[in-house]
Amino acid sequence: MERKRFLVSGEPRDSSYRELLEGSCGPCAYALLVVRDSAADRAALAPATEALSEWLVSRELRSQWPGTILYEDEAAIYRYRLDSGLVSRLLRLTRGLYDWMHPNLPEDLCLLRQDLEPWLVSISHEREAFMVLSEDERTDISRFAPLLAPLLRYP
Repeated sequence: MERKRFLVSGEPRDSSYRELLEGSCGPCAYALLVVRDSAADRAALAPATEALSEWLVSRELRSQWPGTILYEDEAAIYRYRLDSGLVSRLLRLTRGLYDWMHPNLPEDLCLLRQDLEPWLVSISHEREAFMVLSEDERTDISRFAPLLAPLLRYP
């Protein structure tokens, strides 16, 4: 099954953001969030990371994650088990995809399939996102996320 990269034009906010997150529970198993690993960041982000700790699967320092490569630094990559409970918590913390940005929240929400391949990639500070979907998955999004579907563009 071939997958294509669909650009997300505009920011999923409010209802379209809710559709995106709630619809991700089927195809996705994990969510990633990124923390630039400094003491100041950890302190400012503690409320958010603590609110999500129940779903934490792993935390590792890396210089690369979907959509980003750091050439001279590393960041803490938090991987969470994705389920309806985590989705509810994410929706309480943010109202839009690009709200995931320092200094108050971790960055770059990514949603991953069971095999760790990306389904959604976001680069919050650039206000960019894309989804990696098969044609069948793209059709499914039109059904379960009618507000999100018009934002997807194939280049």
